[in-house]
Amino acid sequence: MNQSNTQKGLFNKQNNYILNFPPANLVREVAGKQWDIIAQNPEKSAILKGLFGENYREEIERDPSLQFAEKLEIFIKEIKEKEALLQEIERLKSENTNTDYEILLNLAEEALNKNDFEQYHKILEEYGMDQEKKLAEIAYLRGKEYFSRLQYDDARKQYEKAINLDKENNRYWNDYGMLFQDRGNYEKAIKVFEKVLKMSEKSCNKDCCSLSVYYNNLGMAYKTKGENDKAIEYLKKALQINKEFHNDNCINLSSYYNNIGTVYTSKNMYYEAMVCIEKALQIDKESYGESHSKIAIRYNNLGVIYDLLGEHYEAIKYYKKALKIEKNTFRENYPSTATTYKNLGDVYKTLKDYIKAIEFYEQALKIEQKIFGKKHPRSLLTNEDLNKLKNKNIKTFL
Repeated sequence: MNQSNTQKGLFNKQNNYILNFPPANLVREVAGKQWDIIAQNPEKSAILKGLFGENYREEIERDPSLQFAEKLEIFIKEIKEKEALLQEIERLKSENTNTDYEILLNLAEEALNKNDFEQYHKILEEYGMDQEKKLAEIAYLRGKEYFSRLQYDDARKQYEKAINLDKENNRYWNDYGMLFQDRGNYEKAIKVFEKVLKMSEKSCNKDCCSLSVYYNNLGMAYKTKGENDKAIEYLKKALQINKEFHNDNCINLSSYYNNIGTVYTSKNMYYEAMVCIEKALQIDKESYGESHSKIAIRYNNLGVIYDLLGEHYEAIKYYKKALKIEKNTFRENYPSTATTYKNLGDVYKTLKDYIKAIEFYEQALKIEQKIFGKKHPRSLLTNEDLNKLKNKNIKTFL
């Protein structure tokens, strides 16, 4: 799919994703067949041509089941996710002194800018018979692209290929661990993150900034496994190292404050949790404004605390604020949106409004199964909770 016509509207000079209109507007205009309005906006027309061809109007009107909203969502998600790949290519270009390798990177970058992932892989394979470290970088880049589109098996194969070619590369190991974390294999993720941390401690001093990332990832893996004391230990180390490199309002710190807050929540230390998450929220609002996806995460986590404190309607208020941002940012099929639906289901279950609770659980499960599959721990847990709730709801009417 060639999206070169939309390049100006989708990226700025730093390759940061932008879109000059809310995606929901285009969805509504297509649903209402407002073709004249669409034709007046070159960016909207270019997107439709990229998705359905030059005769997009006829294609959509002939087959209403084309699921335009979902295709638009996937399109925008792919554009956003390739930014990491473009940044990685820019980093490699800045370090490269080999002319042939520079040609490879330029061609790969061009393919990504056109959203031509097939050509991207073809180019990397064509130039892939070079030195081992170059092969490792190629495999790593391919793995990141697969991972960004949740193609976990393909990503794992590429990461393992990169690691086999360059066994001392912390970045490869770290992303390999993140893959296991996403798949719900927390034991394996912890082993990989521990290995990364040992390697990183050998290769740089105790104040090395990259250490904060590895401490954070290991801490979150322990948190997910339920080992909160170990999680706090590593997360605080991540925060300490990062603060030594940046001022107290650095945007990178917000994630560390937030993560520590979620562990405090798990330990029933609600005051400490709220202090940390409010700090993260303050940093993010100053950095991103009121409608960024990170703000939704903070609202969600505050909602959890209020729910656990028994202030259920305050929790609902924060969950709905989070959901509003997530729908505007991601639309429906995104992990954090599923989390918010599940949290709303939890609070309505507590309030014994089982019909609403079931409704939100079903929405959460639909997203989780689509993204992670039916056998992922998240999907299994939500499905189990939903079935229990349905049985409880039936009994209330007997």
